[in-house]
Amino acid sequence: MSSRVVFVLGITCNGLSVVRSLGRRGVRVVAVDSDVKRAGLSSRYAKKVVAPANIIDDESPWLDFLVGLASEESGKPILFPTEDAYVLFIAKHRVKLSAYFDFNLAQDAIVQASVSKLGTYDLAIENGIPTPWTFLVRTFDDYEQVRDRVSFPCALKPSLAHVWLKNYTHEKLLVIERPEQLRERLVELMELGIEVILQEIIPGGDEQVYVFGVYVGGGGRVMGHCVMHKVRQWPVDFGVGAFCVSVEDSACAETALRMLERSGYRGMASTEYMLDPRDGLYKLIDINPRTCMIGELAVASGVDLPYLYYCDVVGLEPPPVISVNLGMKWSCFEWDLKSFLEHRRRGELTLRGWRASLRGQRVFAYYARDDMKPFMVAGVRFVQRLIRRVLRVGRRQRRPTASQGAGSRSHSAGAP
Repeated sequence: MSSRVVFVLGITCNGLSVVRSLGRRGVRVVAVDSDVKRAGLSSRYAKKVVAPANIIDDESPWLDFLVGLASEESGKPILFPTEDAYVLFIAKHRVKLSAYFDFNLAQDAIVQASVSKLGTYDLAIENGIPTPWTFLVRTFDDYEQVRDRVSFPCALKPSLAHVWLKNYTHEKLLVIERPEQLRERLVELMELGIEVILQEIIPGGDEQVYVFGVYVGGGGRVMGHCVMHKVRQWPVDFGVGAFCVSVEDSACAETALRMLERSGYRGMASTEYMLDPRDGLYKLIDINPRTCMIGELAVASGVDLPYLYYCDVVGLEPPPVISVNLGMKWSCFEWDLKSFLEHRRRGELTLRGWRASLRGQRVFAYYARDDMKPFMVAGVRFVQRLIRRVLRVGRRQRRPTASQGAGSRSHSAGAP
């Protein structure tokens, strides 16, 4: 095995899966993140390096920082971005960074299109791939121009997701039920300076969402791919994968591969599709020019995408692979617990049904027998959040309400 070092940028559970994949194969890995609380930084498979700033808030020190890291190595290191902000940064400084690092990133035009919801829609239309209708709405006047083609409910989504997350940490999108609500939300978002798109909501639930993980080599060869089914998400309906299963789905794979081939895509990708029950078509929702949060599931299913990336960049040529361990399950306990509780509240899932779904071969967001520390760190923080929540609820229950202070009164706001 070559001694080339890999710098993994961003160590959420996504980045942790990359660290473990390469570290287990003897590749020297450096985990880079500005958030010292990230559980993945404690992995035994990587050296930890704390970045000088959150790249979303301030990217100015990052170029010199990365060049400095490269200068400390005897060979040319490899860059592996795991979040949109890092992908955008590398694309922006592609020429200079390529003098110090090796990497395989999609073309600039595709990177820009993939991290923008409107760009993803345009890319799909250009390549003849089904997708929900999508419109840019900077103001309510923009909506007035397309109102005849808009149906409610619909979704108000960020054009750039990593910018949105600075203000809406628990909402992937906003569901809009009527035009008046759209006007209120647009005013709020304009004040925050967030550009948004209005997009069709495909009817159905979490179980209609599929993720296609793939690596396309620098020469255009598809070196590996797999299909992963999002059984449950958090938040429910419009969230990230909480419980997912590797599956064989030729229709989804054919649609995704057609998209990549027609666009000339290169590099790592996790594309998200939703099966539309109205016409039976897989419709493109997202293109991520990187690995995804459930990347560990692809590895466990026999498609080690991070390793394929590594091999391609260093000049090795392993044979192409597809999923061989179908039915493998992945979960993030905290997210899946919340998802189950919401599904149970809706009457859609029982405790027995949830427990039954967990049986079988599984991998996890943080737990791994050979690398326990990230799980322990994540577990401690989960317990701390749980305790804080219980204490907040207790304080609210003990606090007297206005009606209790003025004497007990009862009133009805209308029929339930």
